[in-house]
Amino acid sequence: MNAASVLVVALTVVALLQLLFPTSKAWAQLLLSPWSFWERGEVWRLVTYSFVHSPDSLWHVGVNALALWIFGRPLAAQLETRPFLALYFLCAGGGGLVAMGWPLVVRAAGITIDPFVSTAGASGAVLGVVVADSLRSPRREIALGFWLPPIRALYVALFLLILPFAAAAPHISWAAHLGGVATALGISLAVKDHLHK
Repeated sequence: MNAASVLVVALTVVALLQLLFPTSKAWAQLLLSPWSFWERGEVWRLVTYSFVHSPDSLWHVGVNALALWIFGRPLAAQLETRPFLALYFLCAGGGGLVAMGWPLVVRAAGITIDPFVSTAGASGAVLGVVVADSLRSPRREIALGFWLPPIRALYVALFLLILPFAAAAPHISWAAHLGGVATALGISLAVKDHLHK
């Protein structure tokens, strides 16, 4: 079982625990919010927020787990465990930093924002993996199953990148999504000789 598969299992187990114990105060300790990050200095939440999801949206963890399974397994096999995990957690952290930086930009513009609104989900990290894998193997074909013909990884990646913005759901942290993607692009450019084999 490679590192991506382990992360899929971890996301699934945490989601099941959240369903079984939805009122546990432990979940709040894992979320990322401007107040916990800027005021209390709880930087570890840049990682922990990526393991929890809203118990009201199983589709969120499902899409993240599926995308991580499809794009993460081949990338983890190519990069090996440590570089893959570094990429994943740097993208989670990059997504979290952008999500935490956005309220500062909004506040500077004179708009009041609730500092206790939390960010949760693996989307920034997962989209980072999707981007890195698509840049590394853009012509790789993905068999989605059923009656659908195989589709190039790059096209599936573009769909996954557009999906959160097309859904226009108010509870989606587009800043975390963009932060994860930007981090993956930065890492890919910095290590392009190693990443693009």
